[in-house]
Amino acid sequence: MDLAQKLADWVDELTELTGVKHVPDPLTPPRAGAVGVAMPGYRQTDSFSCGYVAGLMALHALYPRRSAARFHSAVAPHPVTGTSTSRLVLALRGAGVAVAWRNDLDFNRLEAAFGAGQPVVTTIATAAPDTWHWVTLYGAGRDPRRVFVAGCGWPGLARATGGHETNWSDFARVWRPRGFGLVCRRR
Repeated sequence: MDLAQKLADWVDELTELTGVKHVPDPLTPPRAGAVGVAMPGYRQTDSFSCGYVAGLMALHALYPRRSAARFHSAVAPHPVTGTSTSRLVLALRGAGVAVAWRNDLDFNRLEAAFGAGQPVVTTIATAAPDTWHWVTLYGAGRDPRRVFVAGCGWPGLARATGGHETNWSDFARVWRPRGFGLVCRRR
């Protein structure tokens, strides 16, 4: 077992012992010249709950008082497989979020969604082959073109996307599958 796996196992055990499923992660607010969705930032506390955390940020952007514990139970992230797209969509819809599963998103469509107050939950590639990570997009700006990404909790992932404010071309390079996103809005 390599060091990274030992660390992940230790973190997962600590999460199980404490019962803490997410912690605050203050977001970089979009500045002048950018559009964005006001939402809380969270960071996962284990190695497999990125789908839960990404969905929770979108849920709390739209319905701030909805139960995190109830949402976690609905998502039910798996220690090996994490969270499937269909499971996350069902959990969001069950919490009152209207979800549009899109595969045709680009910079302009994302910018329009953020302007309408709609966060977008999507996935990015990680350093591990065939492993994707759930994140929530919450803003976009032009000149330079950039997006605001929440949920890059593990240090390698934060470097891969540049943190909260990310150059569009850097984000597009790790966006998997490119164009995919769950556009979330109030019902």
